[in-house]
Amino acid sequence: MNQVDMARHQRDGGDAGWHGRAFGKPLAWRAVGLMGLWAVALAVVGCASKATPTGLIYRINPPGVSVQALRVDETGPAVVTLRLANFSTVTTTFAVLDLELRLGAAPPIAIAASPALAVPALSSDVAEFRIELTPAAREAVERATSDGTLPYRIAGRVTTASPDGRHRVEFESRLSPVPGRAGEFR
Repeated sequence: MNQVDMARHQRDGGDAGWHGRAFGKPLAWRAVGLMGLWAVALAVVGCASKATPTGLIYRINPPGVSVQALRVDETGPAVVTLRLANFSTVTTTFAVLDLELRLGAAPPIAIAASPALAVPALSSDVAEFRIELTPAAREAVERATSDGTLPYRIAGRVTTASPDGRHRVEFESRLSPVPGRAGEFR
């Protein structure tokens, strides 16, 4: 080795190996890289601590409400089956429903209830409610029996307990008559 190479060898840490330079980088840069790796590891551990017992990340999302079925008798009250959807990663209890259901072009029908229904994370459940149909709503149902479709819109507020919240909901869709079952729609 000549003098120039020897000077370069000593300047670069000589035979220091792991103690001076690692893979062509000074020791200080290696320490900075390790601190960055520790920061990432701590961030991952911090996120994991906000996980639910099922291992999902703790997320609270607004619930959803839609009509699953409608049964209409010729004289008595109708029965509406609502699907209460929980889009959160924790169990949500539906405490109070303050909704309006519009069948076809008829004026809305109020649905006010306190179901106290606990719905598991990322799932849904159903609840039945009796409602009084207005003459215009009955006419929309009769027309749907012959047309084959009953458009509806449900909107209002849902109050949840555990986790506490008050949410605005709105959903539009169509129901179809159930073949062989007069007065039933799904």
